[in-house]
Amino acid sequence: MHLSGFDFVNWLASFLGNLVLLAVLFGKRRFESFPVFTSWIVLSVIRTITLFFVRFLGSSSYFYVFWSFAFVDLSLQLVVFYEAAIHIFRPGPVWASHVRRAFAWIISLALLIGIGMTWLGVPATGELRGTIVIRADFLSSVLMSELFVGMLILSFRLGLPWKTHVARIVQGLGVYSMIGIISGSLQTYVGFPKDHAAYNAIFRCRVVGFLICQWFWIVSLYMEAPEPRKLPKEMHRQLILVQKRASLLLGRLSESQRS
Repeated sequence: MHLSGFDFVNWLASFLGNLVLLAVLFGKRRFESFPVFTSWIVLSVIRTITLFFVRFLGSSSYFYVFWSFAFVDLSLQLVVFYEAAIHIFRPGPVWASHVRRAFAWIISLALLIGIGMTWLGVPATGELRGTIVIRADFLSSVLMSELFVGMLILSFRLGLPWKTHVARIVQGLGVYSMIGIISGSLQTYVGFPKDHAAYNAIFRCRVVGFLICQWFWIVSLYMEAPEPRKLPKEMHRQLILVQKRASLLLGRLSESQRS
């Protein structure tokens, strides 16, 4: 496969950006909090190097290696969202029951809507391999976007902060996924013709979108997250009183049960 000058610059920028992002993750020790996200970036580096050399073996080999990596990539992205959900919705040792149910509903709806939208969108191509490529790519973008929107709505309802490092990771993934929906819709419309010119042009725009999200992560994770707001002293005293009253009430209840 031949790389144009623009493709080579995009490839190099993405590769170097991932190296810088890994330097931030390890240098700032963010990898300790986000091991799955770090693994996803490591996979991107390995994939970039592998595909650069596999392209010399021909388009067929490149296709199978590319989509094998894409499947693992999507699986890791889903686990990244789960890792983020743990940070956002489970600060303690266990999940809150109502949050767990809401998150399960988000995942179920994302799967149903994603499969439905992918099934309804018929790519303008008669080639089976091209149809699989376009539909699989579109499905992954829809799933990630819906998970992002669902987490955003749930976070606002619970009043959770969205300026932390985990929030920035989710925001970057969400924006990139939405870019993927737009590019996937356009690729469904243009199809997968023999020259691949329109398809490749749309794909290049998506790569540029990823580069923007990539540097958003680099800057956000390099900077220290804002400290959480402290409770006013009066509210803090009230919470202590409530806790004491609850302890007394529980003590009386246990004594009455014994008697």
